[in-house]
Amino acid sequence: MNPSSERSEQISALFAAALARPSSEHASFVAAHAADPSVASDVLELLGYDAAAAHALDALLQPIAAQRPASEERAPDAESVAALPRVRGFRISRHLGSGGMGSVFEAEQEHPRRAVALKLLNSSLLRTPEVQRRFEHEAQLLARLEHEGIARLYQAGAAEHPSGAPYYAMELVAGRPLVEHTTARSLSLRAKLELFLRVLDAVQHAHQRGIIHRDLKPANILVTELGEPKVLDFGIARELEGADDRSQLTSAGQVLGTLAYMSPEQAQGDPDIDVRADVYSLGVLLYELIAGRPPYELGGKGLTAALRSICEVEPPPIGRVVRVARGDLENIVGKALAKERPRRYESAGAFAADLRRYLAHEPVLAHRPSALYVLRKFARRHVALVAAGASAALALLAGAAFAFAFALEASREAERAKTEAGRADRERDRARLEAQSAERFVGFIRETFLRVDPGRATRADPTLREALDAIGSTLDRRLDAEPQLRQRVHSFLGAIYHSLGHPDLAERHLGEAVRLGDELKLEDEYAQRARLDLAFRLQKSGRFREARALAERVLEGVDALDDRATRELVRANATLSLGESALGENELASAQRLLEESLAQRRVLFGQQPHEEVAIALLLLGKVAIAARRFEEAEHLAREHLSQRQRIHTAPHPAIAESIHELAYALWLRERFEEATPWIEEAVRQRELTLPRDHPAHISSRSALAAIREQRGDLAGAIAQYAELEKRVLEIWGAEHPHLYELRYSQAALWMQSSRLEEAEPRFRRLLEELGAKNRAGQFPLRVIACAHSLAAILISRDELEEAEALLLRARELEELLVEPSGFLGSVLKKLVLLADRAGRTADAERWRQELAALPATKE
Repeated sequence: MNPSSERSEQISALFAAALARPSSEHASFVAAHAADPSVASDVLELLGYDAAAAHALDALLQPIAAQRPASEERAPDAESVAALPRVRGFRISRHLGSGGMGSVFEAEQEHPRRAVALKLLNSSLLRTPEVQRRFEHEAQLLARLEHEGIARLYQAGAAEHPSGAPYYAMELVAGRPLVEHTTARSLSLRAKLELFLRVLDAVQHAHQRGIIHRDLKPANILVTELGEPKVLDFGIARELEGADDRSQLTSAGQVLGTLAYMSPEQAQGDPDIDVRADVYSLGVLLYELIAGRPPYELGGKGLTAALRSICEVEPPPIGRVVRVARGDLENIVGKALAKERPRRYESAGAFAADLRRYLAHEPVLAHRPSALYVLRKFARRHVALVAAGASAALALLAGAAFAFAFALEASREAERAKTEAGRADRERDRARLEAQSAERFVGFIRETFLRVDPGRATRADPTLREALDAIGSTLDRRLDAEPQLRQRVHSFLGAIYHSLGHPDLAERHLGEAVRLGDELKLEDEYAQRARLDLAFRLQKSGRFREARALAERVLEGVDALDDRATRELVRANATLSLGESALGENELASAQRLLEESLAQRRVLFGQQPHEEVAIALLLLGKVAIAARRFEEAEHLAREHLSQRQRIHTAPHPAIAESIHELAYALWLRERFEEATPWIEEAVRQRELTLPRDHPAHISSRSALAAIREQRGDLAGAIAQYAELEKRVLEIWGAEHPHLYELRYSQAALWMQSSRLEEAEPRFRRLLEELGAKNRAGQFPLRVIACAHSLAAILISRDELEEAEALLLRARELEELLVEPSGFLGSVLKKLVLLADRAGRTADAERWRQELAALPATKE
């Protein structure tokens, strides 16, 4: 056979093979199977491929409703109507489009009456088993998808006309393609991102059901007049798991999908496709939404060159094309468009979570791996850090990042000063001082870092804790002449120490920051945040009155802040702090009012999108509901803030774990123990994965596990669990840690419940002695009331009535410190009635009876 005839046979064979496939596969299939580029070019020419036409690869059927005004539509003539296929139960009105596998028609379904898109397999392909399987497979996949953002499948069957071609009817979507819609509506960047998030949610729904779309592009996502996106055409979708020979419809080397939105692995014909192929296509879509053009300009390129661009060439960062996309958004798009699958988001859901973090001004995963980037964000927003062993180099970067924030703010203030003549001199001076402060801060952090034990032989890189300790130990001496800079560094360190779970160090640095702020009469954003951070720290140690005074001080000065958004956020945080202090002092009505006010303020600031600040307010309202014994409401609130955090963060995450713990606790209080157990276990798991070993959050989650054992009747196991926790607290935090009281009280109460009074009594006595010796009764009245009540009950059982009555009277006296009665008061009063009656003190007994009768029913 001569080379010419051999080449002709190659072209004919490849042409015939391509014809048996959907037209959207033609270009990629030919590129994967052609012996050389010239053969590919000839075959594509025979197939009618126009390399200059950007949409020549768009094929697999789109159930696209008419996008033109009704006045532009031509009524079908009698001949064209007669030529339309017939399908029982449907009245077909017009042809919408065709592709390699079939045709789509607009039709009216008779029962129920509604407009549908009717897709029929081409009669010429009925003898092709693979195509029939693909068509049936598409219908099966669609039947598993029930989401507002995905066009729904209504019905499947076979047509009446002689061929008996299979069909399926689906939702008819009237709208514009995604990019066209955003352009026509002139949507803002935020509006585009919020719309795109709904697309991501729809695709994630498919991913969660084991389905990859593999052909995501603007034409496959229509947006209705109401602004609702709909993902269409799962014609080449593939199941993630459980595929057998019948459903594995993509042979090795075959390339599916539209080239401009195709992932590198699809372009290479890789049969091992997973959800990250969709993530890449979504990244291309987001790039085009923001920049107004796709990341690669493939028009006019030959097929080989186009595929090389997708697989090998890095697109220009979107921040270079659109300035507003610089920074986090550029990193998010870049992560989605990574050539290597492991560098992309693992799912559409993870992609969406990072975009939501961006919109909520939270740290994003797409940022270059820098613990300091996260550190700086978290230090400002009171979110727990997830790593304990970050290097000192990262600490240096953290200082630099924080200083850069100062410098950036200084630059902005200087720019404002140029345009606001009335404030020019003052603002220029302040801006200059800020910039100088930033430079000195960077120098201070760098110099300190270089001094951190460089000769240590056992470990080349000191830990973050060591670096922070080194900064703190030299701070006051080396910045003695820079009190304002010293104030900011103390505030910075305090916030980080708190996030890392070191309360004493946090309080020391925050206290010094507040002292310096007061001394310098600072009322700026940084001084106010330091006061609120210290208030938060004081609340954690039960010093609610001191915390309240700080929050009230912030509210008094908040109107002096220039920036409106900053002013309102500080106001909302101060209100929240007051509400949390009221909750700590059992002033439930006041706490409810203040926290609801803060929640409303936060929703005004952040809109209806999920936001960590909103979730925090919801969580605290849930704690109020629990304190007020409104357990059903507490469960509802817990589910709400958990839902918000799951949309903001990617699990495992400390904030998600916190919300899971609160939900488990609410379920536990509602005596739904079996339902609560897996939630508590999940909270423990996520905290172990994301928090340092010495973080106090581990105590609450592991205490809950001990409570599970108690509820199951394993009192000895629960006691052992609490004892182990007590040992851990002593080892890590020492004898002054406030959680020791809860752990010791729980052990004593369980010994009492086990009728081992000889074990319980000394433990209750020890607790009362410690609380009294350290003068903490005024700080923790509920703890003293609980211990005194329990010890009195033991003494009454032994007829040691005089000491028992003294303890009960002490508990009754401490109730006066509470705004609302504790849950122990009813039992305390009943025991006082009993003891007064036994002693023959009728007047005392009557007085206690009257007080008992006046209690609300829930407190008796």
